[in-house]
Amino acid sequence: MKYIKRGIVSLFVLFSIVACDDASNFLDEHTENGPIIYAGKVNELDFQSGYYRIRVNIYPAEDVNRDYCLLSWNVTSEKQDSVQVKYNESNYDSDLDCYYTIIDVSGDGIQGNLLIEAQNIDVFGNKSLKSNKGAFVYGAIYESTLLNDGINFSPDVSEIIIERKIGSVGNYISYEQIDGNFTEEVYVTESSYPLVNHKVGGIVRNKTRYHLNETDLDTLTTIKYSETVIPYPPAQIVDYCQAENADLEAKFAFDGFVNHNSWTNMWHTGWSYSDHQSFHNNNSDPTLAHYYVIDYKDDFMMNSITINNDAVAFLKTVDVWVSNDMQYVPNTDKGTDRTAVSYWKVPHENNWTKVGTLTFESVESSQTLELTAPSEFRLLMLTMPDSHNTGNGGIRVSEIKVDAERIVD
Repeated sequence: MKYIKRGIVSLFVLFSIVACDDASNFLDEHTENGPIIYAGKVNELDFQSGYYRIRVNIYPAEDVNRDYCLLSWNVTSEKQDSVQVKYNESNYDSDLDCYYTIIDVSGDGIQGNLLIEAQNIDVFGNKSLKSNKGAFVYGAIYESTLLNDGINFSPDVSEIIIERKIGSVGNYISYEQIDGNFTEEVYVTESSYPLVNHKVGGIVRNKTRYHLNETDLDTLTTIKYSETVIPYPPAQIVDYCQAENADLEAKFAFDGFVNHNSWTNMWHTGWSYSDHQSFHNNNSDPTLAHYYVIDYKDDFMMNSITINNDAVAFLKTVDVWVSNDMQYVPNTDKGTDRTAVSYWKVPHENNWTKVGTLTFESVESSQTLELTAPSEFRLLMLTMPDSHNTGNGGIRVSEIKVDAERIVD
């Protein structure tokens, strides 16, 4: 038994000697030139995306011996790319307190996500531990996903209204004019742009430029133009006699709502001279006739017109006039003084044609003038020469509805 124990101890000692010898050889192999020394590593990488390029901002750890940073990408492919960024003044950004470089990858067509690996090397050739971080490179694929800003128009179609998307910084805009030609393309950074001599039914073209992030190197522009049809402007009330108050303005007679018995939402001319002082001379009562003029902004064919009075039923006679003139012109022969009776006694200085008359009894009613043949017009004028309200001549109109069709060339 004693001999067996001695044999086991001897074997243990022998194996220990062999193991120590192997470990010593391994250590000598890797430290024959001294102990392993690492360079100071890269503390942080930051990126600024661009179009087929990217800026890399490098924040290295403190190391008096640092020489350069080796940036690598495509490290898993057969074609690995890399660039050295020297830690010198020409590569230093004092505002961001970092070193940087801009990598152009357009030659390789790299776009989208890109993993960049960084490793510092000091003046003695010592290397740091590697670090990596994902970046994003803009390219044609991403650019093709961008949408143009929406195009709308002001109520009178005198301006383009641009509905901006997040990141949009401007639009390249041109539009079709009356002569059929497009305007020169302009770059617009505002949210609106005026239309001048534009063609109704014509086209507005726009392409949108984006700067998606504040730190991005480049702006991006949508690939294709959007085309938006310029709409026909809505009919517009251009002249009328003064209303009794703000609840009874002329616009309420042309809003699609028939009011039967209320002191709101209708056109009600004033009760007395004081209500009409901006339209009539200094008489004790308002001076008839009263006027209501609508510019339809385009050529129409009228089939009929329907007018509603209300339960108070002041409305008595309505003369219906039309004109093909392009623009409404107030009466200049009679002067420009709107307080003068003569200003309101005759139709204004357009080529008016009377197409008919509507007569109302002193009861709530709706009267329709059916034209024997459709009448072409652009301007519509209603004159009210008298009133059932004999005390002061006020007029009340609940609603005006015109059955007309736009003339299409």
